[in-house]
Amino acid sequence: EFVKMMAGSKPSDAVRILFETGLYKKVLNIGDELNDIDMDQQNPHHTHTVMNHILSVLENVNNISKQEGSDDQQRGWLNLAAFFHDFGKLDPNIQKEHPKRPGVMQYIGHDSKSRDIALDKMTTMGFDKDVKKFVTTVVRHHMWPFMLNRPNMKDKSRNKHMGKFLNEVGDFYESIVHHSHADQLGKGDLSPEEIDALHSQKQTYMDMMNKYRQEVGSGITKTFIDGNRIKEILLENTPELVNNNAFFNVKGKMVHHLAFAVNKLFTAQWERGVSNPEEAEIFVQKNARNWLNVWKQQQQQQQQQQNPQASNWFKR
Repeated sequence: EFVKMMAGSKPSDAVRILFETGLYKKVLNIGDELNDIDMDQQNPHHTHTVMNHILSVLENVNNISKQEGSDDQQRGWLNLAAFFHDFGKLDPNIQKEHPKRPGVMQYIGHDSKSRDIALDKMTTMGFDKDVKKFVTTVVRHHMWPFMLNRPNMKDKSRNKHMGKFLNEVGDFYESIVHHSHADQLGKGDLSPEEIDALHSQKQTYMDMMNKYRQEVGSGITKTFIDGNRIKEILLENTPELVNNNAFFNVKGKMVHHLAFAVNKLFTAQWERGVSNPEEAEIFVQKNARNWLNVWKQQQQQQQQQQNPQASNWFKR
């Protein structure tokens, strides 16, 4: 019944009944761990409650899917993503007061939390893996296209953002742009001029990504040289990394040196600084020594943290 509702002619009307009667809590097995769906967002970018925003986005997505000629299954899946996309805002641990604007709430990380909620509920309800993969990917990344419009964003940063985004979502990128467009339209009462601007923005996003995919090609999803070749280059230039089976500390996570090098090469490809295997080899050769120095510095810092008395004695 829930699937039929999402693929029906007016899913937002059906979902409104679920929300207003509280039946959504029974359907999704939601207890006191989440705030009520009719929560005031207390944010100047959203005049709607969470409930009315979700209903608006759901209606917008459904209309967009019809305009794009999507079949009922595709439309139903995207509607399902719209249904779940902001449930993370209902988690009391996600809602935080803005540090510089008293009374204004922010919801950093709500996209990841919404993805977790969607996966949990869809698994309990028995959805198959293809539906779960699509819905959770759209929900997790529904904020990403907004980042392309950040003021003063440099081309290098925009390229990196697009490359990472397209690498993670694959062929789902068009659906995510459609969802993000519906999300923007659902923030509140908009003037005809604002609506026209959002339509233009959506087309700009789509054109930008299609052009990027065409020009960067396989460099989005594959490094131009494989891990074996990277290891050979590191052995030639910085054998200490390989022989010590080095791990880097990257934002608190320990990353193997090969994975570290691959990530660096991916970034260079996404930024369009590396565009073929020859340039990829040169990139690894040029940066290997710097990576070795970073690793050595991290080793020294780790030793100092483990033995601060020895470090203080040396300073004296």
